[in-house]
Amino acid sequence: MNIKFEERTYRSQLFHLKKLALKALSNYKFRVRSISFIQHGENTTYKIIDNRNQGYLLRIQNPYYHSDKAINEELKWLLSLNKNEEFKVPVPVQNKKNNLITRVFFDDQKIERQIIVFKWVEGRRCLTKFKDENFIELGELLAKLQISGKKQKIKYRNYWSAEGLVGKKATLGAFNKIDSLSKKENETLQILYKKNLSILKKYEKRTKKIGLFHADLHSGNIIFSNGMINPIDFDDCGYGLQMYDFGSTLYKVYRNYELKLFKKNKYIKLRNYLIEGYIKHSDLSQTDIDHILEFINARKFTAIQWLNGRSDNPKLAKRALPFTRFQIKALKKYYRL
Repeated sequence: MNIKFEERTYRSQLFHLKKLALKALSNYKFRVRSISFIQHGENTTYKIIDNRNQGYLLRIQNPYYHSDKAINEELKWLLSLNKNEEFKVPVPVQNKKNNLITRVFFDDQKIERQIIVFKWVEGRRCLTKFKDENFIELGELLAKLQISGKKQKIKYRNYWSAEGLVGKKATLGAFNKIDSLSKKENETLQILYKKNLSILKKYEKRTKKIGLFHADLHSGNIIFSNGMINPIDFDDCGYGLQMYDFGSTLYKVYRNYELKLFKKNKYIKLRNYLIEGYIKHSDLSQTDIDHILEFINARKFTAIQWLNGRSDNPKLAKRALPFTRFQIKALKKYYRL
């Protein structure tokens, strides 16, 4: 009897995903020397080394997120960015049929997955070693990416409007009842997200900062190489309110303040560094700056949406309830509820 993928254990999922990755690699021109697991979260990724010692990243897409047309808009932007010497980004690789997306079926199921292969971006992932001053460079990077994004024509990745972030048809899932929460907790969550949505809608009516942007540029998605910081993982990139970039980048910083790992002045320092770098290349109004905390809150809501929608991943599913309750507590304090 076949077991549905989402009902498998985490280890079983990894076993079947690696088989899928190896199957997909037969569609490419290079010969595989080694394959190394990276992570299994929203997507599943592997580092590939070929017989010429060239590195690649293979990404197995979450089947419920992007259409092929939406993925192609991401890949088109990456190819455009690659022409600019200011950026070193993951460049998509064509398969034997000259396509950038490879579709492969699981052996025992009628589920097809989209596979993308990128050239490996050499360098050092910073993660916790990200220095305070690097937020200036990060602000510059945000601005440059957003300027480039404004030039892209987007039809299928209209993800990050106010409604797309926290509306009834939000990109990462609407705020319906979360079964693991109590009735009171669900009612509170509804009140909280509607407060954020109302504020973002009013901001949306008067801002000009709308376009394509990265949407997930935090320290884990940055590579240091030759004195430059380079962006990776464009999977969440989309068209919408570009100040959400600030929310995504500063979210973990603000959470560390909420966890009392450092004082609020540390958050303010890093926020100001980010602004300092950004305004070297693009403008920011006081209204934009005043709404940064609201976009951090939006990031909290999208994280709640995402994590509670990943019951198919056993490791992520375990985190959903404690994470959601922590965020509800923090948001109640912010909105004085």
